[in-house]
Amino acid sequence: MNILATLSVTDLNEVLKLRQEAEPLKARLAEIDAALAGFAEGKTAVPVPTAVVPAPTAATAAPGATAASEAESAEPKKRKMSPAVRAKMSAARKAWWATKQGTRKVGSVAKPGAAKGAKRGKHGAVKEAIIELVKKAGSEGITVKEIAAKLGTKYNRVFTWFYNTGKKIKDIKKVGPGKYRWVG
Repeated sequence: MNILATLSVTDLNEVLKLRQEAEPLKARLAEIDAALAGFAEGKTAVPVPTAVVPAPTAATAAPGATAASEAESAEPKKRKMSPAVRAKMSAARKAWWATKQGTRKVGSVAKPGAAKGAKRGKHGAVKEAIIELVKKAGSEGITVKEIAAKLGTKYNRVFTWFYNTGKKIKDIKKVGPGKYRWVG
């Protein structure tokens, strides 16, 4: 009894495809065998031609193989970062967070005079210094910028002092924009 007579047309087409794929593989196997025989005879530089072997398709895949399993095998392997790259990224991330949170940069050295909890000046020292400068200015008065320059502080701090504390002192009078004098 002939087996081919009992097969359907689709089965016959599949057998034909498998035979066509097997022929290049057999030729490649023969080339590899010839190269191995050359090594056995003592020839060291036996060229082994590289033949392109077609990848299995859905029609030629093993029975029971699904498209999902093919997709999984076709995905590239996950790349791993080297320890050096990981360390570099970690340092960059820490530096970014340090600047984002307003702290000093990672790896920077603290200034010698900037200790934690630096001592503040004597309570009321700023008030006394400003009153003294305003008194010395006389009837002409003194500007907030001049006071800030003489005290070595920021302009906006002195301006805020006049806005909050200075207005409570009756002897200090505003004589112009940002200019004050002593009237007492």
